[in-house]
Amino acid sequence: MMRAVLLVLATLAALPGQEWWFVGDIAGQPSVSLRVVESAMPEGRTATTEMTMLLGRRMGPLSSAMTIRQSTETRFDQADRVTAIRIDEDQNGLRSVADLRVERDAGGDETAVGELRASGRTTPVRIALRPGERLGDDRGMQRALAGLPVGGTVAAIGLGLVSGRVLPVRSLATITGRPDGLVAATVLADIAPIPMRVTVDPTGMLRSMVLDMGFLRLDLRPADGPVALRPAEIDPAAIVRRTGPAPTGLESQRYRLPRNGLVAESPFQRNDGAVVTVRATGDGPAPGPEWLAAEPRLEADHPDLRAWVAAQRGGAADGSPDLAERLRLAVRAHITAKGLDQADAGALDTLRSRSGDCTEHAHLLCAALRAARIPARVVVGVVYASDYGGWVGHAWVEAWTGGWRHLDAAYPGIPRPRYLALAEVGGTDGGIGRIAAALAGLAGGAVETLP
Repeated sequence: MMRAVLLVLATLAALPGQEWWFVGDIAGQPSVSLRVVESAMPEGRTATTEMTMLLGRRMGPLSSAMTIRQSTETRFDQADRVTAIRIDEDQNGLRSVADLRVERDAGGDETAVGELRASGRTTPVRIALRPGERLGDDRGMQRALAGLPVGGTVAAIGLGLVSGRVLPVRSLATITGRPDGLVAATVLADIAPIPMRVTVDPTGMLRSMVLDMGFLRLDLRPADGPVALRPAEIDPAAIVRRTGPAPTGLESQRYRLPRNGLVAESPFQRNDGAVVTVRATGDGPAPGPEWLAAEPRLEADHPDLRAWVAAQRGGAADGSPDLAERLRLAVRAHITAKGLDQADAGALDTLRSRSGDCTEHAHLLCAALRAARIPARVVVGVVYASDYGGWVGHAWVEAWTGGWRHLDAAYPGIPRPRYLALAEVGGTDGGIGRIAAALAGLAGGAVETLP
């Protein structure tokens, strides 16, 4: 989610000239670096944004450091219209590259066309913008921000590489004040609906940006040049606190959420205002065919993954609970390096590396189930883990085998009523916005266990 936020930030950073540096503090230490370069060319100009972020994750005895780098090069023609975008991302060695060109029809409507290369696969990309939308000019957006009155708004749209997908990133900036000769604005992006507070000077130069998620706060400011970064430690067990007794229900359990708390629609849980009831048994209709589709991070159609699934079948029948359980156990046994060093590896990379945390377990299990023609999805939320003394960020799988089935390959043995589903990860729009909104609503707050 932090990557998605920084993609939006990049649209606020580029200005005419040569080079600008920014540094971002997380928990009081520099963990994010942003470099913006703009170059003139005979056919127009090129703007390049390079972002580096260092994260550390700790969970009980496990810890890891993670480096995320993303470079976005945007080319403009002499009319200052976007003509091409290249996004190159590396997450701890997992690289994805999107190369896109912008086509315009007779009416001027824009479509980004190209390909995404990741995990040894090349996937075509085609994103048609809405009628009248134009990929944003960073310089124009900055000038518009600097010149607007209080209450004025400016919209922007760019392209971002988020969770293995190329997505349109739409944002809206609203001017909130003009303190000390600066222009203050609130920026809200559709893929990460958490308000960012931004200030620019009268020329449109970015002076500050603050993103506060409760459990994590990012403060970005200009820098004279590159700054030595230190990993910002994120503890999945520190996102949500517990009040009341520890959950004990085996068949059903009720919880009261914080005031802004959100949970997902799930066959295993129902919410009535701030009170959520979670049950051991799911109900509701069967899912649609999209739960069988191959997606980024869920490469259910890849021959290597299909061959692996075939080897795990034994005599289990298609679509049966026995086959689903066989695949859950197979994923748990296949991932032999249980750790936090993977950034956001998909099913295919996890099959090859045999390493990862709950995210990688869930990706591989979900893709394996879909390859076996069992509808499934990845769910992100929190689980009450007594050995960690509270709620822990987690990912697992929900599947349909003639009825709803809860499957957790990474952390099995916990009754389903001790899980709170916050968002579905998959889908063509990606789950980053839903996850961001849900985490922001729970972060720093407490979930109360009710009788």
